Amino acid sequence: MRKLEILCGRGCKDLTQLPDSIGRLTSLVDLVLDSASKSKLPDSIGSLVKLRHLSLKNCESLRELPDYIGHMSSLTELNLSDTKVRRLPSSVGNLSNLEVLNIDGSLLEEFPVTLWMLDNLEKVNASKCKELKGSTPDELQRLSSLKLLTLNHTQVDSHPTSIGGLSHLQSLDLTGCKRLQTLPELPDSLICMRVTCKSMVSFPSLSRLTNLRELCFSKCYKLEQVPPEIGKLFKLEKLVISKLRISTLPEEIGALSQLKELSVQDCIEVVCLPVLPAGLYKLNVSDCYSFQTLPDLSNLKKLSELRLCECFELKEVPGLGDLLFLAKLEIISCPMLANLDGLEKLEFLRFLTISKCESIERLPDLSKLRKLPSLHASDCQNLVEVPGLESLDGLESLYMQYSTSLGKLPKLSNVKLLYLAWCKKLHDLSELEELESLELLNLAGCKAIRRLPNLSNLQRLRALEVQGCENLLEIPGLEELKSLRTLNISDCPWLQNIPSPPNVTVTR
Repeated sequence: MRKLEILCGRGCKDLTQLPDSIGRLTSLVDLVLDSASKSKLPDSIGSLVKLRHLSLKNCESLRELPDYIGHMSSLTELNLSDTKVRRLPSSVGNLSNLEVLNIDGSLLEEFPVTLWMLDNLEKVNASKCKELKGSTPDELQRLSSLKLLTLNHTQVDSHPTSIGGLSHLQSLDLTGCKRLQTLPELPDSLICMRVTCKSMVSFPSLSRLTNLRELCFSKCYKLEQVPPEIGKLFKLEKLVISKLRISTLPEEIGALSQLKELSVQDCIEVVCLPVLPAGLYKLNVSDCYSFQTLPDLSNLKKLSELRLCECFELKEVPGLGDLLFLAKLEIISCPMLANLDGLEKLEFLRFLTISKCESIERLPDLSKLRKLPSLHASDCQNLVEVPGLESLDGLESLYMQYSTSLGKLPKLSNVKLLYLAWCKKLHDLSELEELESLELLNLAGCKAIRRLPNLSNLQRLRALEVQGCENLLEIPGLEELKSLRTLNISDCPWLQNIPSPPNVTVTR
């Protein structure tokens, strides 16, 4: 066993302690004891001088490490995620080859002063260490190799100005740090920065951060504007603004030629957006209750995803028809939006959701959207017509539940899943007879239906749900459905003499 290099005891719940003899495995390089039940490690573990990787993830009974861990001079990665460890022994300062420290989800209260002596340390992940408080110490600047610092959802409240001296720092995550009040000047090496700062009244200086590719600001409730200097972040690819008190974004954002993804979320005072950069791939405007005006989107020739959710004042989507490479469109809870002119031109669309848009009565002719496999048009209370669906040979799923004004089933071709539940005015289902590909039909709560057409052609139908169809009198052809496995006819008081075919689960 002295030549053993890898020992894995992952998931050994009955492993409550390691024997002292573990120290004799002097050739061990990789020791994985994730999710074991041990409460402590033996001092002899310090004899594993060749060990490079020690993982104790999810060892929920582990509360401390022995001082002898500092003897493991070859250790490059230490994983203490989701343990009960509250402090690290000062001897960790002797782990001169340590590159990665994962202690996320633990009970860590503070970093030992000796940690900042580790010149080779590249990654520190203390995410969700809810007992970690106060300021990170000035000695942080000694970590000259540090590339990633993750302190999200901790109680850290400030950072020293010395953080600007971390010349190799690429990623800084301070999301969910509710006590954070200010940010000092940050190193220009940063590529990714995520920040939550409830008390921050102004943005930190962005002018030096010319290497930033991802910038996320959330729950900075006192911030009322994004500084124009954001337009100087020419390498920025992703920008997320969430829960800020801004009314718009600066016009300079249009100069961000590398920006691929823009998300504006929960900014309840935002009213409009400026002209957006032409290279944008994804645009998300969600939960912006005062939002009224989109810019003309016709310049966004590369846009592949557009999401507009809970924009209660939005009335139009200008330039929609010019988004020729749009693959995913979601419009949810935009009650003032009455039309979607241009939708009929989006031939590359593969995902379409139009939901809770009360003012929409008719969708454009969708006959050219031949790549569309699924259409969600639910909860549109005034929607009465969706033309062109019969031309969509690839359309397999149609969701139109709670479209309470829909009276007639649209013409369809190869649909397999059809959800029309609670379409209270739906009564004309004459097109249903020809849907030989149909596998699931949900008509629950469609109270205007008195008779279904003859279903005998629907030989692939496996599930039929008509519960709550209070006026339904009969289901012709039911006995001929050889593939049927589930039938729900509960709360259909006028249905009489419905058979219970073998292999069919009937709910009455």
